[in-house]
Amino acid sequence: MPTPPLLDRPYLDTNYHAVGYGHLLPELLQMFSGQALLSLQTLQVLYHRGDFTGLAEEAHTLRGTAGSVGAAAAAECAAQLEQAAHAHDIQQTVRLLDQLQQTVQDTCRAITDELQRMTAHDPLRDII
Repeated sequence: MPTPPLLDRPYLDTNYHAVGYGHLLPELLQMFSGQALLSLQTLQVLYHRGDFTGLAEEAHTLRGTAGSVGAAAAAECAAQLEQAAHAHDIQQTVRLLDQLQQTVQDTCRAITDELQRMTAHDPLRDII
């Protein structure tokens, strides 16, 4: 299975730009970045408490949030973490927590780049 992209531009085009909601993307992407970083902290706390049910629930929430903004790699990693937590697979959970940390950080950088790209190509920028 191919590795999903950090930020799925075709998804964003289809689900936001093509239906007239592209103007919402900057705010949604910024909100996701902040929320995802908080979610990573929560996941670490839940792991250290040994709360695999809470960990699976938080991973599920992050999975959905990431998917809704086209953060495909983070969504996939969070889905795998959710499964590992449900299975109480400590080794997989630790590995996936580390992987998710890196993936979310990389995704946040991709979002920053995307926001800069969007700003540079915004036709309204010169009018306002």
